[in-house]
Amino acid sequence: MGATVLFHPSSYINMVPKLRKILNGGSSGGGGADDPMKGNDDRKDRNKCNSGADDAGLKDSVNQLFEIIDFVGISAYAPTPEVFEANQLQTAAFQRRGMELQFSEFGIAIFSYVAADGSTSAVNRAQVAMYPYLGVWGPYMRNTDPWAVPDNYAFRNDFYRKTLKWLETGGGPTYPVTACFLWSVASWDFLAIHPEATIPGEGSYLDDELMQLVRAHNIEQTRP
Repeated sequence: MGATVLFHPSSYINMVPKLRKILNGGSSGGGGADDPMKGNDDRKDRNKCNSGADDAGLKDSVNQLFEIIDFVGISAYAPTPEVFEANQLQTAAFQRRGMELQFSEFGIAIFSYVAADGSTSAVNRAQVAMYPYLGVWGPYMRNTDPWAVPDNYAFRNDFYRKTLKWLETGGGPTYPVTACFLWSVASWDFLAIHPEATIPGEGSYLDDELMQLVRAHNIEQTRP
């Protein structure tokens, strides 16, 4: 993700015109030799990110890449204070020439810093706020539902209410945000989009109140 962009910008520079052609109705790629999304099956270059590249050359290539793309998308999982203002949701990012900033992934989940593998749920809002990027994985289970803890639930409710308020004004104050995509899987998935978010006879991660707030926000944003 971010590492491949920063260590191999030339590959992305070559990919941009091919992707634009596809998006504009050209060739679909189809997995052939010219498919810009075709992966490296043998993964022989998987360790190149740690191979000691030319920093000056990389910087020039990254700058060149940023000049030809339309927006920068980031995975926005920055820790927040237990009590925060909406404008503290801003995540520092490179921006130039009015380039759009999008949150390609966004959300909070639950895990305890006592168990760094995510096997133990957080027990208070301090842990939720500090580690938004790790969650409880697997199908929903009532006995491991981290949002059943009242303090956790209250923090999540406050977090997303402030997020929606912040997005209504376009993000900022320094970096405007033009789009935000929720990461909807495991204990991040309060919209219960993923099939494993709801298990018959067990329960669901669905938070109907927050879902309605997100729906109302999206409807408002699409008004002419």
